[in-house]
Amino acid sequence: MRTTPSELPDPTNHPGAPPRVEKWDTLSLDGSDLRPARPLTGQTDTFPEFTRELVRVQWRDADPIDLYIVRPSVYPSRRSSSIFMVTP
Repeated sequence: MRTTPSELPDPTNHPGAPPRVEKWDTLSLDGSDLRPARPLTGQTDTFPEFTRELVRVQWRDADPIDLYIVRPSVYPSRRSSSIFMVTP
């Protein structure tokens, strides 16, 4: 299944729900209303040398982070991966 970042839904979009509260005066998340949404898996591409997978994570309304996880297929026992973050 081929899914681009723009085609993934916004899991935090709940019509009628109050906006989440984020405290900008502290680095602590104590008392914050930020809640992680379940990660969404988008497109997965398999090539002879590697596999690339798109995963969207999000904890702020309308502010997703798209991660491209690249895993080599040549040496699967080494468990090395690369993560690329894409921001609009």
